[in-house]
Amino acid sequence: MLRGSPAGKQWTRDETWNVIDRYKEQKEKVLGMEEVPEKKKETYESLIKEFKKKCRKDNEAWHEVQALKAEQAARRNDTRTIYKVVNTLTNKINGNTELPVKSKNGDVLRNPEDQAKRWVEHFKKILNQEDLEEELIIVEEKCM
Repeated sequence: MLRGSPAGKQWTRDETWNVIDRYKEQKEKVLGMEEVPEKKKETYESLIKEFKKKCRKDNEAWHEVQALKAEQAARRNDTRTIYKVVNTLTNKINGNTELPVKSKNGDVLRNPEDQAKRWVEHFKKILNQEDLEEELIIVEEKCM
């Protein structure tokens, strides 16, 4: 069973998350102490090793599953599934990404009408061909 991750690590199993939670608890205890006993250090270091080991195994297992999905899809000539697996493995985002639209001042525009007005303003500025033609004429005159 997989648990969601804020970092997008889909391959991390619940067992590994439990180790991560234990590691965080131990870290808080260790940080709260002025002088750390040797036994606590050993426990802390063993949790780090266990965490890294489990993450490597989880990652390898997840990639193996993705490879099997791609192979099966290739046998079925299912290009859609192959495409999804490849995009997942290459960390490409599929679908809409809703990035905030900002005003010229850098403020986030939340109203869709304000966002649309800002896009119109942005593209008018970029696609204004008259200014570009005037600059070309000036450059040509300087070159002659």
